[in-house]
Amino acid sequence: MTDGAETKRETERKYEAPEGTAVPDLTTVRGVAAVRDEGVTELDAVYHDTPDLRLAADSLTLRRRTGGEDAGWHLKFPVASGIRDEIRAPLSDSLPGALAGLLRSRVRDRTVVPVVRLRTSRHVRRLTAEDGTPSPNSPSTPSTPNTCRPAPGPPGPRSRSNSPTTPTKPSSTRSGDT
Repeated sequence: MTDGAETKRETERKYEAPEGTAVPDLTTVRGVAAVRDEGVTELDAVYHDTPDLRLAADSLTLRRRTGGEDAGWHLKFPVASGIRDEIRAPLSDSLPGALAGLLRSRVRDRTVVPVVRLRTSRHVRRLTAEDGTPSPNSPSTPSTPNTCRPAPGPPGPRSRSNSPTTPTKPSSTRSGDT
């Protein structure tokens, strides 16, 4: 892929626990020798789609996110249930050409506009193996939204439970990087 974009396969699993549930001792998990608390990271994601939500209708997600280790543009395509390919491009003010080209067959002549903004505080806990490398069992950290409000641009209907225009209380942990 050109323009510095890279692809990563993402497998997502969601877990929910009652408010106030403590994180268990993860060093009892095979392959996890230590848990490093790296504090809280502030993320700011703006999700983009056409005004008629063509990307959401095809279960595609396009976002521009700042903050965290993977700031930039992320385009996610469904592969199978709970599995998506994520194509990432470096952070820029406008949609990178490599990602725009991949969207052309879906959006056709429509303009891609911001449809929702999600600000997240993510408490980062890094799971490591005995030698200090990231554990192969290491899930990414849960994230909790602080605010979710429409970004500038036309509002869209809330029609899909997993679309970026439907704020939900996240309770997800993913294997792979988010």
